[in-house]
Amino acid sequence: MNTDQFLEVVRKDVEESGGSLHLPMERSVDLGDGVMCNGYWDEETKVLAAARAQSEPKFLRLLVHEYGHFRQWKEKRKAYWISYTHPLTEILDRTLEDIFFSWLNGEECNKELVKFTCDVARDLELDCERVTIKLIKKYKLPIDIDEYCQRAAAYTYFYNTLPETRKWYVIGREPYNNPDILKLMPKNLDGDFTKTPSKVSAMMKNCIKPKLVYLESPFAGEVTRNIKYARACMADSLRRGESPIASHLLYTQDGILDDTIPEERKRGMEAGFNFAEKCEASVFYTDLGMSSGMIDGIHRAKDCGREIEFRTLPEWK
Repeated sequence: MNTDQFLEVVRKDVEESGGSLHLPMERSVDLGDGVMCNGYWDEETKVLAAARAQSEPKFLRLLVHEYGHFRQWKEKRKAYWISYTHPLTEILDRTLEDIFFSWLNGEECNKELVKFTCDVARDLELDCERVTIKLIKKYKLPIDIDEYCQRAAAYTYFYNTLPETRKWYVIGREPYNNPDILKLMPKNLDGDFTKTPSKVSAMMKNCIKPKLVYLESPFAGEVTRNIKYARACMADSLRRGESPIASHLLYTQDGILDDTIPEERKRGMEAGFNFAEKCEASVFYTDLGMSSGMIDGIHRAKDCGREIEFRTLPEWK
């Protein structure tokens, strides 16, 4: 069964239960209170959401995972409903899920209760992943089971870091998309996930740090237009959860360096390349073409083994 066929299965099942799908052509969706994620199932609004602006394999994995949450709800699975039926919910007059997300968003909470709600959330996700694997097999989806289990294990283990870090992973740095983490993950979900291996735990903490990126776009020529474009590139990078630096916006401001003077242009470029060496990736925005400085930047990035990515902005087509 392909993605479109499976999507119709999901749509029919959700709508028959009084729900709806929310599939924005975005890289992430808002879970509420500004918390961005790739997708969710909300039993109160009965909305199954999944960010669709990604490759089809990634979208399919996301869709079947969120459908797994829906099936947990519909089948009244214990790991899902404990958040609503545990005796603590009556005492505190709140669901464990509400306590978990409120704490994650800054509300102070008892440490023991925090640990307990994080454990409940982890076990809910583990149960969801096991349901999801059954769905993959049932509908014969084009998803490698061993690889999916490794991704699911990484996601499940991540919950064990939350009591210490109190931070969700950055979109684009998901633990289940980190090749170094995946190498250490099991190819089944039969084991004990209550404690994350120390080596993996240390790697997980990198997932909560914004990615440092060096932005490149044209500057010389139509300067006014190019500055406007570079600012749009900066805004796009920030929306992706990155920490960008665009030296051609910084050093070319009045009173700093004059890009029309070769010596000063060279000085600014060298200073920018020094910044780039500290970054994890060089990102080239190409709607306005490739300048000589950008081409030089590609060579330098390749020489030092830095990740290279090319992007465009739809509004500048």
